[in-house]
Amino acid sequence: MIKNIYPGPLQKKLLQRLLIFTFVMAFLSAITTLLIELGYVQERVEKRALDTMKTTLFSFNFSSVQNNTFDIEKSKLFSLTFFDQNGSVIYHRSKQGSEPILLDLKQNEKLFSDHEPDNETAIYSRSKLNDHIFVTLIIPVFDNDIISWIEVYYDATQNGDIADVYKDITFNILLTLSIVFLVAVFIYPTILFLERNLIARTRELYRANLDLLGVMGTAIAKRDNETNAHNYRVTLYTIAFAKAIKVNNERMRSLIKGAFLHDIGKIGVSDAILLKNGTLSEDEYDAMKKHVDYGVEIVQNASWLNDSIDIIAFHHEHYDGNGYQKKMQGKSIPKNAQLFSIVDVFDALTSRRPYKKEYSYETAKRMMLSESGTHFNPEMLSIFFTIIRPLYNQIGAIEDEVLLKKLLGEETAYYFME
Repeated sequence: MIKNIYPGPLQKKLLQRLLIFTFVMAFLSAITTLLIELGYVQERVEKRALDTMKTTLFSFNFSSVQNNTFDIEKSKLFSLTFFDQNGSVIYHRSKQGSEPILLDLKQNEKLFSDHEPDNETAIYSRSKLNDHIFVTLIIPVFDNDIISWIEVYYDATQNGDIADVYKDITFNILLTLSIVFLVAVFIYPTILFLERNLIARTRELYRANLDLLGVMGTAIAKRDNETNAHNYRVTLYTIAFAKAIKVNNERMRSLIKGAFLHDIGKIGVSDAILLKNGTLSEDEYDAMKKHVDYGVEIVQNASWLNDSIDIIAFHHEHYDGNGYQKKMQGKSIPKNAQLFSIVDVFDALTSRRPYKKEYSYETAKRMMLSESGTHFNPEMLSIFFTIIRPLYNQIGAIEDEVLLKKLLGEETAYYFME
């Protein structure tokens, strides 16, 4: 089911936004996890050290200490000392070469910070010397007549406890990132599944809107003694031209709508003028010019068609200011109107009308180039004739509205599904 709705523009945009959201969440989650974990580094190092020291102490009997059979070099302890009831040392073992370090640790009391863990009578402290973290554990012994307390030193750095803690932190960060990305992987198809009806309805709306354009275009074409093929052709030419100058999708939609509805205002022109075979009088020509105003009035209250007004209102303006209705010139003419005026004239010249035969491609090109800088934007006109010949060869002579409608549907689907 999901396969049937992928990968259209709507889904691609959804995927892009989901990826951005995922990376942002992954970054924030990783930073949050790191900060939380770093806040517990000392506590976790101490806990590891204490667990190791207690496990080591409880693994042998006091008899092994009395018999000197306990080998501290093979243990993880840095120093082990037993005290009697009077505080005298009755047993002491330490790693080889550790005595100077122990002396420094004992003499620099300021390095120590004592703690008493919950539910324990043992006292432990932590200190740092020569970039090594040492943990000291003092355990009172209450059920022994000889030993009063035990003092143990432990080098957490040398035994790798700190490195292990940072490995755990790295693992937790990677686990957090994995969870975020896995959630995103599962969310994407779920969202697509939940939105399948919306996507289907969007497609239906797109088709309905294009059908509406077709109906409106056909209505005016029938009044003007033309077929609707003109509207389909100029829209296809417009899309090809717009692609060549790399317009964005929003502007492309405006061009498509404007191209199809460019002459909709002719509905407001009387048949006597619109269908007249001879040359129009000055008054008749002035009345004909008003079709651009009528067109604006027709579409301006339809929000979906508002962006087509530039073409409807200004596609008869000339680059030198001699067009109508506003006598605009040069860059003051909206770009969409400048582009479409080239397309509209080209199809008018190269297609048959009730009052004229079609001109050849070369003749139309020569006629239009002669008006470069007067009727047309010279830069746009130059680009137009570098790209339009293949499409003209394909559709220039086609009057079959069904075929042209199919071609237009294939071209426009992408832009109205975003």
